[in-house]
Amino acid sequence: MSERIDDPNFSDYCWLDDEKRLHDASATPPTFQDNVEGSENPGDARPMPTEEASEAERMNRGQQRADFARSELASNPEKWAEGPRWSFKSYPKCNEFAYEAHLAGDPLGAGFPTVLRDRNPGNPFRRDYFKPTVDNLADPEFAPSTLEYHDDVNLAKPGDIVVWYGNGNHHSAIATGDGKVIYAGHEGLKENTIRSASESFPGATPIIRRYK
Repeated sequence: MSERIDDPNFSDYCWLDDEKRLHDASATPPTFQDNVEGSENPGDARPMPTEEASEAERMNRGQQRADFARSELASNPEKWAEGPRWSFKSYPKCNEFAYEAHLAGDPLGAGFPTVLRDRNPGNPFRRDYFKPTVDNLADPEFAPSTLEYHDDVNLAKPGDIVVWYGNGNHHSAIATGDGKVIYAGHEGLKENTIRSASESFPGATPIIRRYK
C-alpha cells in the first residue's frame, strides 16, 4: 500500500524556509498513514509492492526510472523549468521531477509515498496529499519502510533519488549511473555529475533515497 504521511509543515517546493516559517513550530509531528483515503492516483490500476522485491527486479525498476529521466531530458526538458507559485515568484521543480520519475517510470510507482498537508498555509480545513519535498526526502525518518536511506553517495544506482539538503541548499535529482544525475533547475532539465552538482551546494552533503 502507498505510504502517506501527515505533515503540518506545508510546502510543495524545493526551497522551503520562507513557507515553513508560516507555521507553528509546536504543531503535531507528522504521522505515517497507509493509504487511508484510497489511491493517490485515482483510476491507476498499476500494482503496488506487496512483498520484498528481488534485487534484480529492483535494479530493473530503477533503470526504468533512469530511462524516464533520460527520455524527458531528450524530448521535453523545458517542461521542467521553474514555474509560478502562490507568492508570484518561481520555484524549481526538482522534487516534482523525482516524484514523476517514480510514478511514470516505475511499474510499481503507485506506491511512492505522499504527504498530507494544508492546501493553503494556515488553513487546516483544506488538506490534500502532495509530492514529498526535498526536506522530506532528506529526513531519514521520512517513509523508511518505502524509501531506503543511504548516506554514501558512491552507492547511488540508476533510479535513486540524490538529495542535497543543508546550509540553505535544497535540491534533488535522479541518478542515471556512472556518477551522473538528471535534475530540474531554473531553465529545465540538466544532466551533471554528482560531484559537480555538489560543488553548487556547499555545506549540503548528498544522500540517497532508494524506492524499495
